[in-house]
Amino acid sequence: LAAGYASLEIRGDGVTDVVNFNGPLTFAANQGLTVADLGTVRLPNTTSDIAASGTGAVSITAMKTIVLASGASITAVDGNIILSANQQEPPTVNAAFTGISLTAATVSTTGVGDIDLAGRGGTWSNNNHGVAVLQAAQVRSASGDVIVQGTGGSSPGNYNIGVLVRNSGSLITSAGGAVQVEGVGGGSGGEGGNAGVFVHTQGAITNTGTGAGATVSVVGVGGSGRDGSTNTGWNHGVWIKDSGSAITSSGGALSVQGFGGGVTGSTENYGVFLAS
Repeated sequence: LAAGYASLEIRGDGVTDVVNFNGPLTFAANQGLTVADLGTVRLPNTTSDIAASGTGAVSITAMKTIVLASGASITAVDGNIILSANQQEPPTVNAAFTGISLTAATVSTTGVGDIDLAGRGGTWSNNNHGVAVLQAAQVRSASGDVIVQGTGGSSPGNYNIGVLVRNSGSLITSAGGAVQVEGVGGGSGGEGGNAGVFVHTQGAITNTGTGAGATVSVVGVGGSGRDGSTNTGWNHGVWIKDSGSAITSSGGALSVQGFGGGVTGSTENYGVFLAS
């Protein structure tokens, strides 16, 4: 958009509406983007880059899912980035999807802008995560707060995780603001593995700031379910798996709280579980 151009607003009228940002969208200083009242928002390729500067903000609200594919990005400076997927009541059901899916993509602010992600998964089959940060995707702020909240979908399948951070280079971080991650595992009493927050294969939740405000808080609540043959649930509140996976703080306070889930008769549903 040309310098001085008004901020852009896109609105739909239902969950079946889809918006694809197939190319770059760069706003003039202090201008931004609002997307709302539709089902799916996709940034599907390496040229799908949304950039705001100054106090310009980006707010995307979807009734189903927000998907950033490899190489895509959403960036701001001192404005906030808000991504909200499937947070309405009642939520979108009878489909398999992750609320917010980032695959080798970036959501970042380079100034004091905050980042707020909230996603809820679908209710069909497996892997209906609330928020998934995968394959070196990053959610990061230079000095703003970073809040990530995810709820796994209430599917009878397994691994409906609240917040999933997986693969080397995948990262939720700030260099000065507070980092807060909250995940609630899904499931509906069928299979297990419905962790609240799952960090594995060298994924990380960190804060590189050294001030007292550069805190890290992680809270996970395990979902429901169990393996039908062994009764093991693996519905951990916070699950950190594999060498190199980490939750760390460089200067501020670090808090990790987990509450195991499961169903009657299921076992191995730990509050906080560390495994190689």
